Amino acid sequence: GDMSIRRGFEVQKGERYVICEDIITTGGSALEAAKQIEKDGGEIVAFAALANRGFCQREGSDLPANDKCKLPEGTKLFALDDFTFEMYNPDDCPLCKDGSIAYKPGSRGN
Repeated sequence: GDMSIRRGFEVQKGERYVICEDIITTGGSALEAAKQIEKDGGEIVAFAALANRGFCQREGSDLPANDKCKLPEGTKLFALDDFTFEMYNPDDCPLCKDGSIAYKPGSRGN
């Protein structure tokens, strides 16, 4: 269940790394990868993604980080753009009220 470095990849002590994801939401997965690299002596200098869901502040964006962002303050996040969506509690969701059923497979089956 813990994140691990793939076979064939080796972290060099003192080497600098950028963690790159497809989508950054809270940054939790990126932070898990960062901890593995730091455990082996690597230094994380930035995070990057194709898209930022808007929970963390991206370089060049006016959108502030919110309390769900897990990335360390002061470490840069680069992404092509911010993608924010309306989010509702189930009791307030207009789609739920119309009978739609939420489906969220997630990358970890949750």
